[in-house]
Amino acid sequence: MKIFLMYFSFLLLILSCKNEPMLSLEDKEIDINTIRTDFQKKTGYQQNDSSFVNSSFKSVIDWNTFYEIGKDTLYVKVKVLDRLEILVSDSTRILLNDNVWIRGVKKGKTWKYSVLTFIPSSKTSQYNGIIISKSLHNGAQNISFYESNIKVPKALMKKAGKAPSMPTDCVKAYVNGYLNEISCPGGGSDDGNDNDPTYPGDPRDYQNFPPSGGGGSGGTGGEGTVPTYTEVPSETNIKAQIKDKPFALIPNIPCDIIKKWLATAKFTVDQTTESKLRSIEEIIKPGSHNSYLTNVQNINNAYSTVVNMDYFPINVSTLPIVNGKRLTPEQFIGHIRKNINSFIDTDYSEFKPYVYSGVNETNLWNSADPKNAVVAIDIKGPDNGSVIVSQYNSTGWTFTTIYEPMFGQHPVSGNRDFGYVKNSNGSYTFYTRGVDRLTGLDGNTFQKTTEFFSGEGYPFKQADALWTSFQNIVANFVNKNGGNAGVANQEIHRPDWSLVKDVIDGKKPLSSLSTDCK
Repeated sequence: MKIFLMYFSFLLLILSCKNEPMLSLEDKEIDINTIRTDFQKKTGYQQNDSSFVNSSFKSVIDWNTFYEIGKDTLYVKVKVLDRLEILVSDSTRILLNDNVWIRGVKKGKTWKYSVLTFIPSSKTSQYNGIIISKSLHNGAQNISFYESNIKVPKALMKKAGKAPSMPTDCVKAYVNGYLNEISCPGGGSDDGNDNDPTYPGDPRDYQNFPPSGGGGSGGTGGEGTVPTYTEVPSETNIKAQIKDKPFALIPNIPCDIIKKWLATAKFTVDQTTESKLRSIEEIIKPGSHNSYLTNVQNINNAYSTVVNMDYFPINVSTLPIVNGKRLTPEQFIGHIRKNINSFIDTDYSEFKPYVYSGVNETNLWNSADPKNAVVAIDIKGPDNGSVIVSQYNSTGWTFTTIYEPMFGQHPVSGNRDFGYVKNSNGSYTFYTRGVDRLTGLDGNTFQKTTEFFSGEGYPFKQADALWTSFQNIVANFVNKNGGNAGVANQEIHRPDWSLVKDVIDGKKPLSSLSTDCK
């Protein structure tokens, strides 16, 4: 009966709030500039203090985005500068970046201010979840739990077993992928007073924003942002979506184009290559008994996610002369292999036969048949890696990335072909073609990767420069040695990282990542 009366009373409160006349822009009596001056005077806030609202994440108060409720309540948007998300169930995360607000309440002639952070656990019309309130006058913090707009005691939350997803002590959230406490109850001169309307927040605050059921006058220049429930796919969700779909992250490229790279993507090493890696293990660590001290980084792993498909061709109409003899195409591709560092800009990468702990691949790499030779790559920057010649014939060879003890894992997993084809007009096209995926993929790495790829410093930019230098140097070598060659158009296909980021941010459904070319 008590719960019914509480709920009935609560509904009356909400209905009474909704029936209050809302001011039009012409009727506004709240001067935001006056409020801003008053706020700064009372709280000591400086606009360049990004840790003022919450020391656990960076933010700035957006005075251009505000809502008035009557003449005595004001909400001002807090723009969260870090990525802020929280786990509200075992597999559901939501973004909180739009859910932090300054609330001002006028008592008599005095304004009082608090920070409200809304953490809704569902999309229902009635509020379910947490509301964090922090007084900006005494620093006291209050964490309240709600089920269908009704405040639920913390003890009942524990009894109901909801503490893991809705903590009853300190609230923790992921700030740029790292777990941090963002609020703990108490502090200040008191522990919060639920009867003081100037301090704790409740569902009425959440519903005061349009279109949540209430709404007041929008501030001039305001963007209309309101607290939201934005579900973010978990690592498990993402992996399930891309399982056995190596091209899942390249949804905007037709399958007929992707098929050009399918042979390279799906190539797997044979038993001789596996045996070679086992023999290297035995040399480096006798008695290892297939401990997989070395192994192939297979792009066809169940969760492989192709993030790069490239093709860098050179058209050769007349082959070059070397040592007084015009080379055949077979001889020229062999010459390129044995002198590969002369055909690339080694500022980006340098290829050397693998020499480590009793293993020396120099003779095999420089032989007429380099099948299963291991080559170490000194890559510009902190990440080096090694590859093995997994396929070889007179028209070219394939490098496959491997894990080995000198460098550890290669930063990408996949295959790269070097070779040539004869064209119908009698000319030749020499090329390198690669299909790679990121070696590591977990929740934090995935997020950081998408942000990294969206910027200017993404890792394949360096690879592009390396293979562009390969094109230019091969063509120049041919032209300087009695031949004729020209650089052909590159083909580079990569994920639309803005789309991937939209999926991770909960702006687009997981179904967006669904390409399954075979």
